[in-house]
Amino acid sequence: MTPGYLIAAITAFFLAPEPLRLIITYAFLVMAACAAAWFAVDEYAVRHRSSLITQLNFYISFAIGTGLFTYCMYRTLREENIGISEYFSIGMMWMLYLLTIETCAPVVGNIAPLFIVVGVLVTSTAYYMSGVQNTEIVLSILVISALFQLAILVFRSRRDQNYALLEYANTELNTENQRLKIEQVEGELHLARTLQDTMTSLPKAISSNQIEVKSFYLPFGILGGDWAASRKLPDGKVIIAIGDVTGKGVPAALVVQAVNSMWVSRLRTPEFDAIEWLESVNRTLLLLGEQTSQSMTVGIAIISPTELTYYSAGHVPCYLLTHGDESTAGNLISGAGTPLGINAALNVSQVTQPLIPRSNFLLAMATDGIFDWDTRKRVTKVSRLIKKIEALGEDFIRSHPVDDDKLLILVKFSSNHESVHHA
Repeated sequence: MTPGYLIAAITAFFLAPEPLRLIITYAFLVMAACAAAWFAVDEYAVRHRSSLITQLNFYISFAIGTGLFTYCMYRTLREENIGISEYFSIGMMWMLYLLTIETCAPVVGNIAPLFIVVGVLVTSTAYYMSGVQNTEIVLSILVISALFQLAILVFRSRRDQNYALLEYANTELNTENQRLKIEQVEGELHLARTLQDTMTSLPKAISSNQIEVKSFYLPFGILGGDWAASRKLPDGKVIIAIGDVTGKGVPAALVVQAVNSMWVSRLRTPEFDAIEWLESVNRTLLLLGEQTSQSMTVGIAIISPTELTYYSAGHVPCYLLTHGDESTAGNLISGAGTPLGINAALNVSQVTQPLIPRSNFLLAMATDGIFDWDTRKRVTKVSRLIKKIEALGEDFIRSHPVDDDKLLILVKFSSNHESVHHA
């Protein structure tokens, strides 16, 4: 609107009749300043999300414009000889006045027609106060133009309303499409979870008179990135493996399946070389991670009647606790090694812990969702945590304040245990 008012001011300066030239020119310049201020204030209001400032500015501009317009009408009609130029000046100011209200209508919403009615009433009052005879024709023109402007406002309002309804319908349709896509993705993820549970089974009961295995697993999302497996060698040794893939979701689950396939491929071999298997997994992860790094930590415990051997490829420690002892005595077994998938040269060393024959022990192996940094500071904390998990199961694991996959394997050694159970 500012350029329009400036053009009107220049036009009035050259075409308006001499007695009214400066008045009308100044009026248009003031309205140009008001329009410029309106845009400045509107930009400020948008940045600060304040519609009240914009509306207040419109009311002030409307009051100034109405006052100036009414005064110019009054001065024009008070002239003794009113010619075509005076009527032209009046018509120009009236149309710009209505155009301003129409342009600013979105600011005040449905009450915009009220401002046009007020303008007509104020202008009519100015005509009657001027004492001019035979003003009915001019007033009729003003009223007809006002009605025309009101019709335009109604049309624009209906158009904007229909556009808003169309936008709302499109938004609802897009929302529904997004919901259906999310449901489809979630369905596929749940199917993948089912396949993952089927293909990657946690350590089950092992045929030994002295070992009982319990597994607790709660993935952070639909798909988990923790892994565990077990097997028994022909010489009676029991192997428990546990891993934690870096990251979560689908990428981590794919790495879990790859590692599990490598584990299953070795089940038919009568011997198991932990270092050799870790090196093969390390090579595989390096190949898988050529584009995007894929890494994981792995802990392997090889249990015989007389000793426990632990290999750690960057995995959290395991704990050997005196089962059934209220003193919660036990040992932290922390192997030395780097995570798999980081370097081609794997550096993993074994740690051996002697076992006292015919004694009751509990071996606890977990990922850092269970043995977080605060928990594994002290063996007593680990022991209390395990007792609560054994008593409350997944309910307590779910309440454990760590946002990660949570996996715990408990291996009980009992001198008088006759049967094996799996939970």
